[in-house]
Amino acid sequence: MTASFLVYIDTSVISRGYDVRLRGSDADALEKLSEFAGQIRYVTSYQVTNEVAQTKDPKARGILLLLAAVIEKVPWEVPEWSGAIGGAPLGVLPIGGSWTHPVYAGLCEIFDRADAHHIFLAVLGKCDFFLTLDRASILNRITANEIRLAELCGNTAIVDPLQLLQAITPELKPP
Repeated sequence: MTASFLVYIDTSVISRGYDVRLRGSDADALEKLSEFAGQIRYVTSYQVTNEVAQTKDPKARGILLLLAAVIEKVPWEVPEWSGAIGGAPLGVLPIGGSWTHPVYAGLCEIFDRADAHHIFLAVLGKCDFFLTLDRASILNRITANEIRLAELCGNTAIVDPLQLLQAITPELKPP
């Protein structure tokens, strides 16, 4: 059976799942999503690996790095080039110039750079959904920026586990 949906997993889903900082509704939705194995293709990026590598507890870091390692990665995309000599491939920019991908630049107006980079990778990776548990710096900013996010993200929806479950359940075969 081929996967029906491509879902990018944010660092928060991996790290909060490990230390059990989950709302009950998020935990229930994640458990239900696990029942659709094979119908959903989960991906992440090497950005997640870099972030979980910063975990101070060596036991937690080992588990988180393993979880990040077993999830398929979207292709790495460069969101911006520096105009400094050696900051971009030869011939891409004039010396002293710089370039930022317009999607990434727009996302940086709404989210912090790290979150914007994750969402940027999901959008360029043609993911249907960007799954996160980060309410403070991602989910709480969606409503106020709905129109701009639709322009920037196209078909990639930014969701929490319950929103993902509600969006995909009508399309998937019951377990």
